Amino acid sequence: MARLVAERFLDDRRYAEHFIVQARESGRYVGYRLRQELRRRGVPSELLGELLAERADRGEEADLARRLVARRYAEFDPATSDDRLRRRVAGFLQRRGFCPDVIRHLLERRRQVE
Repeated sequence: MARLVAERFLDDRRYAEHFIVQARESGRYVGYRLRQELRRRGVPSELLGELLAERADRGEEADLARRLVARRYAEFDPATSDDRLRRRVAGFLQRRGFCPDVIRHLLERRRQVE
């Protein structure tokens, strides 16, 4: 066990950093959902705070949300879509862990453009 730790095969920091990069690139987990998933996987809380604090960027998160919506709901346009589809898109983003401000900004910004 000591050899594995010494050779960095068992390294919580390295695992968490890799997981964060993969989760954010895929859009699978962001924000609170990413923290919850890392905690579920056994990453220590103090390490979580350190890694997630240095990576928090609302602009990047809003851009990721835009790309996910465009990929998953290509036909979605908040100005012309019905309430059912708007709720569906908002729920999709909430389940991924996006904060309500980012979701609201995305829906309102797209509506103002038109």
